Amino acid sequence: MSQNSQQGKYENCYVAFLDILGLKNKVAESVNDEQKLKTLIESIEEYCKISGIETKQTGKSDLNIKIRFFSDSLVFFMRQDGDISQMLFLIRFIQDQLWGKGLCLRGGITLDEMFWCDNKNITIGPGLVEAYKLENEIAIYPRIIISENLYDRIKDNHVGPFGANENLKLDSLIKEDNDGLFFLDLLNKNINRPENEKLKIEDNSFYIKYENHSEDKRRDILSAVDNTIKNNISDKPKIQQKYKWLKSYMNSSRAETNEENVIK
Repeated sequence: MSQNSQQGKYENCYVAFLDILGLKNKVAESVNDEQKLKTLIESIEEYCKISGIETKQTGKSDLNIKIRFFSDSLVFFMRQDGDISQMLFLIRFIQDQLWGKGLCLRGGITLDEMFWCDNKNITIGPGLVEAYKLENEIAIYPRIIISENLYDRIKDNHVGPFGANENLKLDSLIKEDNDGLFFLDLLNKNINRPENEKLKIEDNSFYIKYENHSEDKRRDILSAVDNTIKNNISDKPKIQQKYKWLKSYMNSSRAETNEENVIK
């Protein structure tokens, strides 16, 4: 817990509020299906345990990323002096894992004030309210919205990306949608996706373990997204529009790299 938190003061933080779309339906399906219940538990159990981060590239480092998991939502927040690109790297990793289970994230990420007290389990602040609003009212589709003030900070400070081409800047992995909103371009061709990356948890911390120069699993992820779309066909308009957007986004991502198998 930080000194400001001990003193009851807000701190400027990066805050992400993420909702796992379709989780409620998966829960309903699992009631009479033990295998689906097992898959569901496997999809979420690790996210209940993580509280720090270690990466093979940077060695052991406490970035003080705080994580709360409840119902079908994940909340991430870290102080402004932390490396936002590593937080986004973690979110990308989690979405890749969930796509493999047929689930999508929708969310919002912003930069604003937060207060937390671990030993009292208190998490409040304008940042959490804004991130929730971005997820609940603005995002609509399975995309992760980046607030304007966060985008401006990333762009103006020339932040470099973690887990992507080192010659890029982080703002190149953020895309402007047709409605003028900025979202995290999780299918960007320049994101490195080592085939063997795994979440490891030990000593009250976690890290993404992977080996450099391993094969990229972009094609596997695109296939998982494809299956997610096909397995969520619905006659409900609100659900239809979500996966129609995802199909359009994936097709545009494939078109940028001249990849085949565009979904009709």
